[in-house]
Amino acid sequence: MGGKMKKIYLLVLFFFAMVSTALAVPLCWNDNGHYYEQVQSNAFWNTAKVAAELMTYSGMNGHLVTITSQSENDFLNNNWNVGMYWIGAYQYDKLAEPAGHWRWVTDEPWGYTNWSPQNVIDQPDNSGNVEDWAQFQGPVGLPSGLWNDWGENGDWAQVSHGYFVEYESNAVVPEPTTLSLLGLGLLGLIVRRRR
Repeated sequence: MGGKMKKIYLLVLFFFAMVSTALAVPLCWNDNGHYYEQVQSNAFWNTAKVAAELMTYSGMNGHLVTITSQSENDFLNNNWNVGMYWIGAYQYDKLAEPAGHWRWVTDEPWGYTNWSPQNVIDQPDNSGNVEDWAQFQGPVGLPSGLWNDWGENGDWAQVSHGYFVEYESNAVVPEPTTLSLLGLGLLGLIVRRRR
């Protein structure tokens, strides 16, 4: 195999390695009519965010889950044997560490939280001044259903099992075909520039 073909092969192989595996058919939560899915992946938070936005189910666009009530948190906790999965919460700046300036990927109002309490691990704690993304945890590490802030480049062998996707009909996310074409176009430019 020639050098150029080998590079293309490796890029394609890398792309498919990043594709995640869904554990089951999405479940509907009757309280809001949204569907939810747990995805196994060792992706970083930003990669999981893009992957979730590329997913669709029954014509609904996906995004990393936004948990806005105790009952929604309980729905996730009661329906999946969770480990530590990314959710759609992130800190958009470092001005109010560790607990301030959190936001949902959908820009829904930030109100409900379920951070691990002080008597367990006391989250969010912004350990190492790098923890700006949230995980849904349990039963590994913390009691089920609690949240933890974590760094994007954490020790994935111990803490990342994947992410939760929420599907809703009014989610405003990029059209999957557009992003796919953009990705292929960028890949083509990279290959062409190397010639």
